[in-house]
Amino acid sequence: MGVRRGKGEGSVYKDAQGRWVAAVPLPPDPATGRRRRKVFRTRSKVEALRKMREAQNELARTGNVSTNRPVTVAEWMEQWIDQDVAPIRKPATTADYRSLTRTHITPTIGRCRIDRLSSSDIRTLHRHIAQSERERTLMLSQAQSAPAQIAGREHRSRSHRSFSHRT
Repeated sequence: MGVRRGKGEGSVYKDAQGRWVAAVPLPPDPATGRRRRKVFRTRSKVEALRKMREAQNELARTGNVSTNRPVTVAEWMEQWIDQDVAPIRKPATTADYRSLTRTHITPTIGRCRIDRLSSSDIRTLHRHIAQSERERTLMLSQAQSAPAQIAGREHRSRSHRSFSHRT
């Protein structure tokens, strides 16, 4: 018979695709209060147990486990406007950027992960905005395509640095 783990110890099971899944409960999200879990999928039970133990040790040591969830374009744009645009631009400019992000960027490429953003995604966004036939919107979008390119470069350089420090 299987081993029954205590409450909060995590779980290990085989999923429908035949992979081993290890799940570790995390502290609730401070902003929403919702329960969180860190989930690992591996080919072997031994590897799943090892990853679960590592996560539990990190949780005990630091009080949290890094989830490393990829950032989307919409999340990055919101952060960019709040941290980089709002402090140095007039409120009307910031409002224009927020409006453009809400009406054009988020519906078109907002769900794309920053690490997978490509030049074709930017071209798709520009085509979408050009179809709206508003000259002001097109000018604003060209001003905002620069941050998307910066975000892509930032992510790529961060990824390369993080890979070089791994053992």
